[in-house]
Amino acid sequence: MAVGLVVGMAPLHAQLTGWSAEPDYPGTPREGTCSFVLGDSAYVVGGADLLMGNNTYYGHVWRYDPNTLTWAQRSSTPAQVYAGIGFALNGYGYVVRGYQTPRRLYRYDPSTDAWSNMGSLPWSNEVLGLAVVLDTMAYVINTWNGSMYAYAPTANTWTPVTAPSGILVIAAFGVNGTMYAVNDAGQTHAYDPLLDTWTQKATVPVVGTSDWRSFSIYGQAYMTCGLDLGTGVINTVYHYDPLADAWSTTLTFPGIPAILGSVFTVNDRGYLCGGASFDPNTMETIYITEMWSTGAVGSVSMEEGTGPDAFVVGWDARSRSFAASGNAGGPFTYQVLDAMGRTILSGRSPNDRLRVDLGPEHQGLLLFHAWDASGDRQVLRIVAE
Repeated sequence: MAVGLVVGMAPLHAQLTGWSAEPDYPGTPREGTCSFVLGDSAYVVGGADLLMGNNTYYGHVWRYDPNTLTWAQRSSTPAQVYAGIGFALNGYGYVVRGYQTPRRLYRYDPSTDAWSNMGSLPWSNEVLGLAVVLDTMAYVINTWNGSMYAYAPTANTWTPVTAPSGILVIAAFGVNGTMYAVNDAGQTHAYDPLLDTWTQKATVPVVGTSDWRSFSIYGQAYMTCGLDLGTGVINTVYHYDPLADAWSTTLTFPGIPAILGSVFTVNDRGYLCGGASFDPNTMETIYITEMWSTGAVGSVSMEEGTGPDAFVVGWDARSRSFAASGNAGGPFTYQVLDAMGRTILSGRSPNDRLRVDLGPEHQGLLLFHAWDASGDRQVLRIVAE
């Protein structure tokens, strides 16, 4: 079987491989944290306890190491940070302290575990928003007033740029060097930093919602846990394929859906950490400390099997394993090809569950073909490291 056989198949669609419970956030339950990633670790910063009139704001910093599944407290920010904006550039972490006065940008040096005050922000009012890093610049959207600035870390300067259209930006993410923003009408727009222009893309059905958490892995983007004031926080996960310019739904978020928590990506795993959950019936808000991650993503093509015997296939980068499961009954047949179209693994499962572990010698682009008992087939394309 040659790689050329995949040419002309149905459009490729990415699929999450499942959600995993991670160690809980160890700090006091809170809302309004932000985060950034340096190397293999994520840093969760700040937050506040606003329940029952507490009005307690934090500058705490906790570092999470996914390789050891451990949390460690680091130096706190110079001042409390609530609903801040985090990003990383040139080996430093940055936090926009925008909701409180004075409004500042702080820089974190992991080598010294120390923070530096990088000066005031260009906005005169509160800064509640989102940041996306493209190349050597961070683009910060202020959803409070609909403006956007580009931050250059070397010069420590802010430059006003064209903001995305729409009354409110509810999600923003970067994929393959392009920035995308979703507004409260569900419209997606792509940003060209060279031309300073936005181009309208596909629409996602999230009209009237806000505060979605988004991340991107393996060239695909996902958003979940948006707030609908009528029904509460949403556990639907929307997937955006920039090549197809199409939105679809994928695996539902299994935890307690929450807003005002942190979201980050480490080594092609997306993480959702903590936040506030809202019950529209009782008007009660609770804080959660749980964290979930989702596995690496591959490009999946379903040639057949859209009926009741459909099955799913996936790739988990952490365990370096393929998996398939479904309700067709009977065994799976599988074949793994390398980039040259050579079969490197093949076999048959004893039942309706299949797991194929890769050895360290198998690297680069791989194609995982799986057939269920009824003959339906899926093909998963991944990049193994």
